Amino acid sequence: MGNSPAPDKMIDADELLSILLKLIEKIIGTEPFSVLGYSYGGYLALGLVKFIPEQVENLILLAPVVKANAKQRNLPEKIK
Repeated sequence: MGNSPAPDKMIDADELLSILLKLIEKIIGTEPFSVLGYSYGGYLALGLVKFIPEQVENLILLAPVVKANAKQRNLPEKIK
């Protein structure tokens, strides 16, 4: 988004979560923290809880993606 340069290659959710975990380790270390995840950010936040549950003190999920595969989602019918 914005003026950020596009990456050289596409990365998947696992790679993005790995990058996020490294960033947290570098900036926060082992201190506890709270996380708010919106949409896809909620999906990534669930990954943080899986890998570093002892650090995630509070978790807020707003309209999270729970199942990344759209075919596995059960959503209400859109009203036009």
